[in-house]
Amino acid sequence: MILLYLMFLIIIIHFIYIFYKETKFKIIFTPILLFSGLMIFTYYTSIVSFDNISNNNLLPSFIIFIAYFSLNTGYKIFIKNNESTKKMTNQFKNKSYHDSVNYQKNYIYVIIPLALSLIIIGSVLYQGLPPTISNFSSIFRNGINLSDAIGITESRRELTKGHYFGGEYTGQGLLRTVLRIGWSYTLCLTFIIFYRTKSKTIFRKETLLFIVVFILSFVYITGDGTRGPFVELLIHLAIAFSFMGTIRFKHIILGVIVTFSLLIFLSINSMKMFNFLGNDGFIISAINSIIERIVIGNSINDIRAINYINNGQLSFQFGRIHLVQLLNSIPGIQYDLPFSYTLGQLYGSGDTTYLSTTYVSIVYADFTILGIIILYSFLGIFIGKLQRYIYNMKKNSLNLTLIFFIIFRLAYIQTTGIIGAIITIIVFIVIHNMAVLFFKTLIRLSNGITANENTLHKKEILLVTNNNNLP
Repeated sequence: MILLYLMFLIIIIHFIYIFYKETKFKIIFTPILLFSGLMIFTYYTSIVSFDNISNNNLLPSFIIFIAYFSLNTGYKIFIKNNESTKKMTNQFKNKSYHDSVNYQKNYIYVIIPLALSLIIIGSVLYQGLPPTISNFSSIFRNGINLSDAIGITESRRELTKGHYFGGEYTGQGLLRTVLRIGWSYTLCLTFIIFYRTKSKTIFRKETLLFIVVFILSFVYITGDGTRGPFVELLIHLAIAFSFMGTIRFKHIILGVIVTFSLLIFLSINSMKMFNFLGNDGFIISAINSIIERIVIGNSINDIRAINYINNGQLSFQFGRIHLVQLLNSIPGIQYDLPFSYTLGQLYGSGDTTYLSTTYVSIVYADFTILGIIILYSFLGIFIGKLQRYIYNMKKNSLNLTLIFFIIFRLAYIQTTGIIGAIITIIVFIVIHNMAVLFFKTLIRLSNGITANENTLHKKEILLVTNNNNLP
């Protein structure tokens, strides 16, 4: 047990060290800091589980420890060979924009077509309005009841994994991915415009636009009853804010309050929250449940997966898990059941219950501890290289939306895995290029621009559309 806490102390001290090296203790969400922070949560889970599901087994903690330092060693190797990268975060944050503040109003030509397209896609996916709207409407009229909780649970199962168990596949996976990424792009762009066009006037069109897009994002992303994707969207916004402004303690408090309020509101019609209603401390129970989900989340299943391999209940997969993830990411293909389903069956869950893990146990199950060392070292090098590339891109509102998402997805590899990260980044780049095309086409067709302004706009369009594509 002493060794367990000693390794945790080493990780914490190292994290403080890279926090200082990366940002001089300024709260800026760089990929390596976010990735390392998520791994700390994973390691903390191994401590929590040591006396129960780990059966006093140090192996899960040791594997996570090795993964953490392999990641940071790979990153350090790249940084050491590229000393200028150490200063690039602050240089990027303070770099001048290539599009003027007055020019921000023209990005409405991107936001409106994207929002309308996403509403249409959402209507196709949900076959009308998102199910949560009718559920929340029912709550306000009739209060919380068991039938609504069961209804939203069934709807979520059908939309997220019903096609794995005999249901009809109608493109749910692709449509849900496009919705999540599309609204994340649209909301982040709206936030950037809102932040850059600061004004002492509270009620201004940028504020109204941001509020409307925020509500639409919430409604359509959470339409299947899941909470995680909306938390991801909030993280995307937090990354944007950390690079554009200065995060202070009051912002953290406000962010926590808003996040928990929205998650409780979203969860109020779930079966778990329905079961909490009989308790006197409903709000406390709901908050505890959300904290447990955020802090421990899927990490608890990492410990189970590693233990199943260690005790012989599960064998090494030698790349099969990554192959299944890759094939299932292709529209129209449902190849085998995911690794999380296998874990659910070993755990004794129901036939439609998944036990999702983070990336560390997937790499271990597929490639053993040697794979952990090699793959996480490669990820550290890759993050450093790609981070340097995106910091060198032209700084304008459209590019920033792309950059902040890439930063988020690089860090979120710990949660979704490298296959999921690659797929979402590709979809995001497609949406980004469509947005640029909309922008270039519609602004040239607009009639309210004088000849002199049109010359300025053409110059700025060229600046906006430069360096948009990744190699």
